[in-house]
Order: sequence, then structure tokens, then C-alpha cells
Amino acid sequence: AEGSANRFIADALADHLRLRRLPGIYAGVNVFRLRQSLREHLVILDHLESLQYEVAADLLRIHLRLSRNQRPQAASRGAPALFGTISRPE
Repeated sequence: AEGSANRFIADALADHLRLRRLPGIYAGVNVFRLRQSLREHLVILDHLESLQYEVAADLLRIHLRLSRNQRPQAASRGAPALFGTISRPE
């Protein structure tokens, strides 16, 4: 992240890694989805490093939609929703 010369990315990744180290932070989380999510992070970073920003942005949107459905309820407590309701076509 520091190699990107983007302080925001470096800070966001450092915060993310710090949260991963907290004991019990993933209690009750679907382990399959957690692994899938981490792979998604790596693919997004690969596209950013390759300067494929539009692809990275699209993958990030998909990642956020998938992750939003798996977030523990406590993660949203007291925080406003960042995105409008995402509904699936029926």
C-alpha cells in the first residue's frame, strides 16, 4: 500500500489489518465468505496496481454489495448506511 504513493490507501489498509488482529472480531462470521472476501481484496489491488481503475471500481462495487449482506449486525449499529438499498431483480 505504501508503494502506491496514496496515503489514503496505505491508511485504510493499515486500519483494516489492525482490525483483523483483534481477538474475536470474526466470531460468527462465515469463514468461506471471509476467505472469498480476502481474495476479492487481492484481485481489486491487482487491478489498481495495473492501473485498471474502472475494473477495480466495478469489482469494489460488487465486493461491497456481497459483503454488505454478510456484515454482522453490530457493524452497522449507530452508523448510517453508506449506500441505498440494493435489491435483486426477481
